[in-house]
Amino acid sequence: MWDVQKAVQHLNEHAEASSKGYCARYVKAAINAGGGISNWPSIVSAKNYGPALIERGFNIIAVTGSFLAGDVVIIQGIKKADFPTGEIKKDHPHGHMAMFNGRQWVSDFKQNNGYYPGGDYRKAKPTFVFYRHKDVGTQPSEKSTAADNKPMKTCFPARKKNGENYATLDEMMALIGREPHGSWLAGTNNMWHGGIHISEISAPGSVLKPNMTETAVPLQCMADGEVVAWRLNKDYQRCTYLDQPVQYTTTFVLVKSTCLPDKGKEQTQLDFYSLYMGLAPLSAFEKRKCMVAQKKVIKREVGKYESSRQSGDAPHAPKAIGRLPKGARILILEETEFLNKPVSPKARPGTTELQPFGLAQAFDKNGKLTEEKFWVTLLPGYMTEEGEQYAHLPFWMQKAVEQGIFDAVTKPATALKINAGDAIGFLGEDIAPMGQAKTSRSTYAHIEVLSADSRMPAFLDNPGKVTAGRKYIRVHPTAKLYTLSGGTFSNTGNPVEKDRHIILPVDKCNPKKSGGKSWYQVGRATG
Repeated sequence: MWDVQKAVQHLNEHAEASSKGYCARYVKAAINAGGGISNWPSIVSAKNYGPALIERGFNIIAVTGSFLAGDVVIIQGIKKADFPTGEIKKDHPHGHMAMFNGRQWVSDFKQNNGYYPGGDYRKAKPTFVFYRHKDVGTQPSEKSTAADNKPMKTCFPARKKNGENYATLDEMMALIGREPHGSWLAGTNNMWHGGIHISEISAPGSVLKPNMTETAVPLQCMADGEVVAWRLNKDYQRCTYLDQPVQYTTTFVLVKSTCLPDKGKEQTQLDFYSLYMGLAPLSAFEKRKCMVAQKKVIKREVGKYESSRQSGDAPHAPKAIGRLPKGARILILEETEFLNKPVSPKARPGTTELQPFGLAQAFDKNGKLTEEKFWVTLLPGYMTEEGEQYAHLPFWMQKAVEQGIFDAVTKPATALKINAGDAIGFLGEDIAPMGQAKTSRSTYAHIEVLSADSRMPAFLDNPGKVTAGRKYIRVHPTAKLYTLSGGTFSNTGNPVEKDRHIILPVDKCNPKKSGGKSWYQVGRATG
């Protein structure tokens, strides 16, 4: 029997911080870790692994949006020339392969934005097929065990303009260091700050603007947890300063998270909070109508129809990518018209007619908007209107609107779970006095991570002696550099310079033991 728990554990423990270009290699290794897998044939491209998966006990499954740990996706490649100039950065001829770990899709890195691994894929939306091993579902404890074995999911609060995550801490912090208000621990006024400000410098796509239905990139929750408090402003708080209008927002959300490296050792537990303040108020979000499918409706791909548009001509409806089930509820982000096959059975073969279409997102069973966007017909026989909802509104804000309490600190009426990567909100617009009857305008959010847990000192000492998971080293600032010749390490007399305090995964440092000591390679030119 193929052991999905072992496969997922291997997947999680070996995932890199960012893509290395070897998605199939990493997923194959995880599949092999489950046991009972025959040798793989030589296959060049990830997109061509479908038949090999079927030969090894996997079956094609329907696209339902509900996945189990161990599920695998094969995604076709992309040609830059097939899209408008500048829309796609580069060719991706080999496609992609990833496995679901119970929480997120993982290939050679942990993907925080669904099964599409990057911005080019999310724009192009190439076709895909999902696979599930025949033994998955016959192992009753697989979900809980997979969750127990995986490290806590975390992510950066800001993303790039195209929605991609920053690959490394250094990349993220380089932008935080350029923020005009300063960064933790001190602000530009040289006074205690205690948090960071995220502006358009580090989150360029996180400001709500008109005509951004396809490009809005909300700030995201940094860790799995539970929303414990919020304040949602209906509108900006406004007043005047020397006859000049000023405004600010007090919208915030507080998330409680629990870090438990080893669920069998309670002494390793630590509670902490992430606080997101200065978020855009409810008035910044535009309302859109909701609709319900009256029958199965074709979903059509996003992103390509513009390239076929001729001056004064309507484009043809994009190609089908799946079906929306009867009763599905969607949010319409944008409306347009496409040429499509006539509905009437009396229409002449080969003719087309203009029909209304909407750019949509579907709601899941919990009322939460899914990430995928698609075009869908708005013809009356297929869709009926059912109320309206704010577009791009994070799930916690939807719950706040339902509770109906604004401009005051509020607790959720019921437990409200939130995952790392879930939308938190958008940057608030701040107009502040700056002296001499002048004001300054900026868009930003204030973010903190804090803990009042009395177990913090003990937690840092690793009382449970946790050894599971990937191991890291931190280079001490007074460390000396050595060279390795044969089996002998020789002191160069030079201190560590550029690599001081750097944190590195042990398995990438070529660890060696010599003379009763452990040695780690911290750079290609050093030993």
